[in-house]
Amino acid sequence: MTSTEPTIASARGTGPDGDDSIVRKLSTLDRWLAVWILLAMAVGLGLGRLVPGMNDALAKMEIGGISLPIALG
Repeated sequence: MTSTEPTIASARGTGPDGDDSIVRKLSTLDRWLAVWILLAMAVGLGLGRLVPGMNDALAKMEIGGISLPIALG
């Protein structure tokens, strides 16, 4: 094998400049983004069940047919 041929590790992106270093550069928030999204969805569903007037209160927060919580989020 010559030095110009790519190695298996570099082809998989697991070398020093591969996926491993990219993951290490991510912040904690970015690493756990899927968990935060699922947690926010669960909290939203829980609030919808536990607070009876939540749907009506959110429906009143519209300007020109656009929901303010959605627009701000």
